[in-house]
Amino acid sequence: MTSLLTDEARGWLGAEQTFEPWLVTRMQIAQYAHTLGITDRVHLDVEEARRAGHRDVVAPLGFHLVIRHAAPNLIPITELAEDGGSDDMTPPSTAQRRMAGETTTTFHEPIVAGDEIRLSKRIGSLEEKQGRSGPLVFVGYDLEYRREGSGDLVIAERYVRILR
Repeated sequence: MTSLLTDEARGWLGAEQTFEPWLVTRMQIAQYAHTLGITDRVHLDVEEARRAGHRDVVAPLGFHLVIRHAAPNLIPITELAEDGGSDDMTPPSTAQRRMAGETTTTFHEPIVAGDEIRLSKRIGSLEEKQGRSGPLVFVGYDLEYRREGSGDLVIAERYVRILR
């Protein structure tokens, strides 16, 4: 079996990235809610959110994806890859294709307007398996979304990228 997982790639296990805090605003929450057709007033009205026991309007579940996809890409143009993308922590490999695998998300606390959320990402696992069409590498990423200042864990996420 030809291996896609080189010693160099194995050296990436445990690699980490931490991004600048993302300031969550009422406008971002409203835009996200409207885009998805979410009408619950706790996402749109400060007084409704406070009556429900929150400090401010609450981001709908899934809002963390805005942070996950935007925060890593807020970098100087000089740090972009040749293809214009950002470093996405994919270990070096001869694999020609990348596919999304499983994602597991645990919501610990709601994200509310005014929160500064710091995203950190770590390669938690690397595993090679033999598929029908050849070798596959499963790269497991562990992400933590923490409230800046208190360090409270708001969301923990694990997702897998498949290289082949």
